Amino acid sequence: MPKSDPRIEAIGALDVATSALGLARSLAAEGRTRRLAQQAQQDLYEVMAELAFPPPSTPGRYASAPPTWPGSTAAWPRCRPPSPG
Repeated sequence: MPKSDPRIEAIGALDVATSALGLARSLAAEGRTRRLAQQAQQDLYEVMAELAFPPPSTPGRYASAPPTWPGSTAAWPRCRPPSPG
């Protein structure tokens, strides 16, 4: 994919978010907060992978089932990478 593809910018933004979550994890006083930050990081890594390798390369985990974070009440949007072309 070309560097001008919007997915590259999205992957970069997600990478920055995972870095911020890593910092939050390292500074968190409570174990629950560290676990939630780690789960969020893992979910964002999977979203980045789906953006980097769009269907039909990958089945698309979030296209059918949103992640479940402990104690989360926020609705998760159905994430689908943009179609090539």
